[in-house]
Amino acid sequence: MQPRGVPIRARPTRPGPVLLAGFLFLLCLPAAVRAQGNRAVGEPFARGKPLSEWVSQATHYIPELRREAMRALAALGPGAAPALPVLVRGTRDESEDVRFWAVEALGRIGPGARSAAPALVVVMSDDVRRVQEAARRALEQIGPASAPVLLPALQAPDPWFRANAAEALGAVAEPKREVVTALTRLLADDSLWVRASAAWAIGQLGEGARQAARPLAAALAEELRRDPALADHAVHVRVEHYTFALGRLGHHADDAVPLVLSVFHDGDDSLRASAAEALARLGKRAAKPLGQALRAGPMSHRLEAARALRLMGPDAKDAVPDLVKVLEQTDELEGGRELVIASADALGAMGRNARDARRILERQRSRSTTPDVVAALERALRKIQYGG
Repeated sequence: MQPRGVPIRARPTRPGPVLLAGFLFLLCLPAAVRAQGNRAVGEPFARGKPLSEWVSQATHYIPELRREAMRALAALGPGAAPALPVLVRGTRDESEDVRFWAVEALGRIGPGARSAAPALVVVMSDDVRRVQEAARRALEQIGPASAPVLLPALQAPDPWFRANAAEALGAVAEPKREVVTALTRLLADDSLWVRASAAWAIGQLGEGARQAARPLAAALAEELRRDPALADHAVHVRVEHYTFALGRLGHHADDAVPLVLSVFHDGDDSLRASAAEALARLGKRAAKPLGQALRAGPMSHRLEAARALRLMGPDAKDAVPDLVKVLEQTDELEGGRELVIASADALGAMGRNARDARRILERQRSRSTTPDVVAALERALRKIQYGG
């Protein structure tokens, strides 16, 4: 018997199964996951490290480590906003890759990187083309906050810089008078590529840039005089941009219909498609000339004219007589199937404005034996009847 007052020696106990399993789980956790418990609450984590570690590595003396830090920060997207100072510093790094990824990271942060916009404008004059273009994209991703720093850049001495600034401004700015005026001035720039970029930017601003309609038409007329066949690649690019911009201005630029029609008839397939879309946007004044193009000429022109009339919708009603003539004179079994379908779809897009075409549509439907032609004719009749 154990004497009173002498404690009984406690027998050593084995850890219970639950406790043992928990210990083994913690022991086997990857170091990266255990490290998460030590980071600041809410600190973003990428590629096994918290943001603070990547920020520290971004100033390392080894360029490859700086580059990897910038890539990791770029992967964090908006979560990398606390790293703005080190990213801005990275845009001036001696390594091309570090600069590129610093700019990419700023762009992926988006509007939260608005304070970096002045630094990004400077980067648009970088010696490396891909870094320049990354800076332009980053400014576009930041959004309207970039506009105030982009506007003065339109007067920079470097033409490539001016072109980049114009395109970025068109993507982010509102069509305010000072913006439209500055871009319109570039339509007479010494650099023909700057002119093309300015036209694209004006087109991005849409109908709010209507004051640019006449200068755009004048610029297009000059290109058509320079190369009537539109064969030169550089001319092709500028004409495409001018045509796009005029179309985006809508009926405010309808005085340019004859010029855009010249592009439609004389350009290659891609220019013809661009011109057709622009004519559709220019509205009613283009309807009759497109109807005439629908009735004669190469099939590619006729089909593109029908497409433009379909896109124009109810405003194309002046072309109804021409569309009726096409349906009367075209045999679907002798190579005219696509033209009949395109003409029917154009009439259907006009809705009740094409009601004068119902008789020919019904007659064609009763005669047609081709399923997709019948479907197009029925579709047009339905839309004309119900205004769809």
